[in-house]
Amino acid sequence: MKRLQKGFTLIELLVVVAIIAILAGIVLVNVSTARNRAREASIISALSQIRSDKELNFTTTYQATTGQIVNTISNNGGTLTESNTATTYRASSPLPTGGWYCVDSTGVSKKTTTNPTGAACP
Repeated sequence: MKRLQKGFTLIELLVVVAIIAILAGIVLVNVSTARNRAREASIISALSQIRSDKELNFTTTYQATTGQIVNTISNNGGTLTESNTATTYRASSPLPTGGWYCVDSTGVSKKTTTNPTGAACP
């Protein structure tokens, strides 16, 4: 007479748990990478907003949105540094994925490996 088996064996359950753990680990790594890229994109967007405001000479708009821009950059792990003279400017911030992003009055906007100094991006 055959005996009917009900349920799963311990080995089968352990294999399923191991597979789920591996998949969860892969998802967590990808989510972390996506989150850092989103933070980086937000910082780059805020720096581009600074450049747009300054190039269009909307000083009142820039002054009104400065707090929002600084908050956007700091909430995403960056710090805004600026260099302004009568005719030139440079704004930059470190990026969560490494390096710095810099915009300046000569039209340069790029990612660099070093902290930009002076009135223009390196």
